[in-house]
Amino acid sequence: MERTTQTGTARFQRAERRQIEFRPLALDQLLAEDHAARLIWAYVEGLDLTLLYQKIKAVDGNAGRNPIDPKILLSLWLFATVEGVTSARRLAKLCQEHLAYLQDYAKNEPVQIRLRTCFRATNVSSLISGGFTVNAAHAESLLAHLQQIPDPRGAKGRRHSLQAMLATVACAVLCGARGYEAIAQWIHAQEKSVWYLLGYFRTPPKEGAFRYLLNMMDPEQLEQALRAWITPHAEVDPQAMACLAIDGKTLCKTLDRYGKSVHLLSLFDQQTGCVLSQMPVSGKTNEIKTAPEILQTLVLEGRVVTGDAMFAQTEICRTITDSGGDFLIVVKGNQGNLEEDIAGDFLPAFSPRQSA
Repeated sequence: MERTTQTGTARFQRAERRQIEFRPLALDQLLAEDHAARLIWAYVEGLDLTLLYQKIKAVDGNAGRNPIDPKILLSLWLFATVEGVTSARRLAKLCQEHLAYLQDYAKNEPVQIRLRTCFRATNVSSLISGGFTVNAAHAESLLAHLQQIPDPRGAKGRRHSLQAMLATVACAVLCGARGYEAIAQWIHAQEKSVWYLLGYFRTPPKEGAFRYLLNMMDPEQLEQALRAWITPHAEVDPQAMACLAIDGKTLCKTLDRYGKSVHLLSLFDQQTGCVLSQMPVSGKTNEIKTAPEILQTLVLEGRVVTGDAMFAQTEICRTITDSGGDFLIVVKGNQGNLEEDIAGDFLPAFSPRQSA
């Protein structure tokens, strides 16, 4: 490119961003050493995946394409779950576009179908240490608790039982589903034996049926049933101090759908990570006003409730102690001289005799 100046015509090179360069470079070199994809791959390599390898039917000497290594599929599934991807179709597209997915899976294969085939009849949670595994006894008790919830649907046109659909929602969410489409995909990816175990006598419903049902459900009734189901099966150390944490979070992507962001206040067990109680925070109030209400939904005797400086309120602390519990709440400068008064109690005592 040329440009005329007082002393002559200047020449310089301009940016050419459409040029193509071929450089020998491995995909593994494009990811940082501390990238989440590397950490997940290292974790999966340490797992015993014998159960998945036993399901491979391709052997030496037989015709056909080689199947994908189950380590790759499991790594993709875990990384997608961490990134919030709950659709196998979306995951298959990312395997062709996103660098972190290409690092594990660099071929143009039908990964969507192979993911479903690999995990269809496999309890993946049993392969991952530290998970909550649901066995037959857990499933039976879940249906028994869900049976106590009244059906909000009309008697006409019911094709599937309420217990089967709610059990599907619970199991799909435990497996990482975060939407109606993901819930429907999860149940249709299961074997028919799983359908019968959950209470289906025909092909399970689609996405719209789950959406219609959950929009009609009373969230408090569903929460009470699930809480009663999960509590006896949670592996809790009886010698450990029972600590509950209270915290509020705003749900993502709720502003466009509801016209306002949905904010939830939760009480969860710090040892197991289970949410024991949850309550929406009205737009006309805040977490401080909602906290005493949610604390009254649980038995706090023998438990310690922890929270941030927002919950350093007289009413909240009195609600905890009146219920037989204790609290450990951070104190900052949002409560007048409270922080200074507490810090003063830990200062060395003043003695006039020593100063004299």
